[in-house]
Amino acid sequence: MVSKDGHVVEGNYSFNVESPIAISQPMPISAPAEELEDGPNLLVRLVPVLAMGLVVFIWLRRAKS
Repeated sequence: MVSKDGHVVEGNYSFNVESPIAISQPMPISAPAEELEDGPNLLVRLVPVLAMGLVVFIWLRRAKS
């Protein structure tokens, strides 16, 4: 049977399901530890944010006057 838009709405299809492989002991998963930001990395990320904040602050101060 075909629907109004041309798609088949009845019929058969086949597929196979393979049985999963049994694992005697699960393997441990260890993720690498992430180091906290420090020193130069933190400074490199904060300087542009602080600079943009200063620019917005100065722009707002000049807009009021």
